[in-house]
Amino acid sequence: MPLTPRARLTLALLLAIGLVPAFAHEVPVEHVVDMVVEPRAGDLVVRVHLPVAVVSGATAVTPNAPVPDGGVSPERLRLVAADFAHNLELQQGDVVLPATVESATSGAEGAAIDVQLRYLNAGADEPISVRINAFRTVGASVRTNVRYRLPSGGDHVVSVTGPSERITLNPTFGEVVQQFVGRGVRTLLNGGDHLLFLLCVLLPIRRARSALTLFAAAGLGQAIAIGLSLLIPAATESFVDVLVTVAASVVVVAALQNIVRARERFVLALALTFGLLNGVAFGHEFVVAAPFAWSHAAVAALVFAGTVLVGELWLGALTWATRTWLDERGVPERVLAILASAVIIHAAAHRLVERGQIVARAGTFGAERVLVAITLAWIVVMLAVAVANALSARGRDAGAAMPGATGAEAS
Repeated sequence: MPLTPRARLTLALLLAIGLVPAFAHEVPVEHVVDMVVEPRAGDLVVRVHLPVAVVSGATAVTPNAPVPDGGVSPERLRLVAADFAHNLELQQGDVVLPATVESATSGAEGAAIDVQLRYLNAGADEPISVRINAFRTVGASVRTNVRYRLPSGGDHVVSVTGPSERITLNPTFGEVVQQFVGRGVRTLLNGGDHLLFLLCVLLPIRRARSALTLFAAAGLGQAIAIGLSLLIPAATESFVDVLVTVAASVVVVAALQNIVRARERFVLALALTFGLLNGVAFGHEFVVAAPFAWSHAAVAALVFAGTVLVGELWLGALTWATRTWLDERGVPERVLAILASAVIIHAAAHRLVERGQIVARAGTFGAERVLVAITLAWIVVMLAVAVANALSARGRDAGAAMPGATGAEAS
């Protein structure tokens, strides 16, 4: 049976997706800096364990090359300590406090340097902030683990990787709210799958009620998944990469739905499915950032989730209004939907391949197995939808063929 033009176009797009090249990425090296900040008798004591690789310029050694015990002079060790204190830039409120170097020794058989600093009269009246990860390394990232001794006697640990960042130790309620509003906005605008999916479902001309229903389905799925990520972080942590990979494949299917003009109930089911998968990624982002909320984790979770969902609603309303405006200006709906969907499919397919590589590097599955499993799963879903449509059509035909059936009843 000859293929219809729509079927030929869909088949060509699917073949194009299969030809998207996969690029492997090397696992980056990570240096770990351990720091303990402890209030003591009105002062603040900072102890830090620095790998030689992150201070190689100051110690005149090559990166990753161990320094023999006693091979670094006390003067150079104190120079490293003073340079670290300068980069740490510990502040009380807006005032930078001067540091006193109490000790600087070579440790771990010369592969690290241990430094102890003291900040006099660093009381708890105003919040204390520090700048961490202010290191220059080549071909490697730096992770700083900060352990802060709380007045209650317990410890709070914050782990930061990436570029230099200033963090506040034991921040106030208002500072946590402001911080997690910013984190929610950055997560929303980082170019993730949620933006591609939002564009997919709003490319066709839809009534405001239909567009709002689709957003509500995706938002409900995201809210449920974020909640589950907070309640059982260990379980979702194990599968977040796989679920995010599947979410990228949902974007591809959503774009194909635009091309083949899928019924709205199928788009609604896909929106809910995408929300559940993509919400795990949002939940994971919060779980990673949760230590920065300190004792205000519950408030931070509500602020973060609310910022993301309200921001998506605003972006969706803006996209829907823009699409309606273009339609009023005479832009052909089918041409725009097909061309934009093809671009989205290309971008989502690249993201799908990259996510497969991430899963493969994690050692859980091979990248090829992940992509094959996702492809087979979608084939099963599409076959199920085709069978359901066929049975529905047969039911309508049988109803229309019944004696005495009217056109209205058959419809």
